[in-house]
Amino acid sequence: MVVAALLAAATSVMVTTAPASAIVPVITDPPLLDIGSISAGANHACAVITTQTMADCWGNNASRQLGTAFTDDTDTPMMVSELGGAVTIAAGASHTCALLDNRTVKCWGKNTSGQLGTGNNTNASFPLMPVVGLSNVTAISTGANHTCARLSDKTVRCWGDNSSGQLGNNSLTNSNTPVSVGGLGDVAAISAGANHTCARLADRTVRCWGANGSGQLGNNTTTGSKVPVTVSGISSANAIALGDNHSCVVLTDKTARCWGANGSGQLGNNSLTNAKTPVTVSGLATASTIDAGGAHTCALLGDKTLRCWGSNTKGQLGDNSTTNAKTPVTVVGISTAASVTAGGAFTCALLADTTAKCWGGNTKGQLGIGSTSDTKKPTIAVKNPMPW
Repeated sequence: MVVAALLAAATSVMVTTAPASAIVPVITDPPLLDIGSISAGANHACAVITTQTMADCWGNNASRQLGTAFTDDTDTPMMVSELGGAVTIAAGASHTCALLDNRTVKCWGKNTSGQLGTGNNTNASFPLMPVVGLSNVTAISTGANHTCARLSDKTVRCWGDNSSGQLGNNSLTNSNTPVSVGGLGDVAAISAGANHTCARLADRTVRCWGANGSGQLGNNTTTGSKVPVTVSGISSANAIALGDNHSCVVLTDKTARCWGANGSGQLGNNSLTNAKTPVTVSGLATASTIDAGGAHTCALLGDKTLRCWGSNTKGQLGDNSTTNAKTPVTVVGISTAASVTAGGAFTCALLADTTAKCWGGNTKGQLGIGSTSDTKKPTIAVKNPMPW
């Protein structure tokens, strides 16, 4: 039972009396405001609140990935305990990490593979200690059970699960402290998938490492790699994002390329065939950024609207349907998007007015809308009705 259910008397969330298959929450609680960045994990999401340099999280809390004083799931945002100075945040499968204003990183939640980077494998309820030996961090990304950071010297450190070589240190041994990614420098951006990782270099080429069973490393093989390999045919990457088993980039010409798993159409090339090298996403000509989820992908366009494609079993494409799409479809009701983040089977958008809207699967309350009903179109995330 989610926390909001325990507080039913204090909430003002009403539900229409439409048939169960068409239940839509009617939000009367105020929206969550002052969001600076937002990140969707497998079944939880987190946002940095800029006015307070703190963070709120909501959704699944089975591994304490929300960083709250509670163990229950919550369907409205809750403040992360013992965290200040947050600049940006990254939600993984069952853990969460925040980059702080002193350029260190704190993580909390599941730690069975060492993905919190604290030098042990004990789950953490709160972000009590920084990642060991890590400083001068400029960007972070969380995978299923591993985490990576870009440093100011343009190198990369990773920690956690390494069963597929996703830490990039020419090993298959897990590490509960950061290790250097071998042979990688001049990195401009990083992204972590379920069991693989990629980096965009300053020369706009891309390197990837880790699992490759679906071709997600983009080097025209399905052989995994414990060290970075070059993605074929990419020389003008501008943005990069990884899903569970697929990878995507936006190019400087504002088109997009994807590669890897395609069983739900998540590559966007009007096909269901996996691709070992990048393929062109159909119909995208003004993309500015991109994000990839479990088996779906979304892009922010220059006009601040969104397009999504791939799996739609929970309504995560936001087109008011549950039909998978092999090519991009328009997310309904979004015209002022500032960024987009794709989770396991849900999606959230940060809007220009610093609010957020989420849509898709919601069994754990991961949409933050004050209910656990799935929704096929964007719905605004609300403030928790209680101050804690």
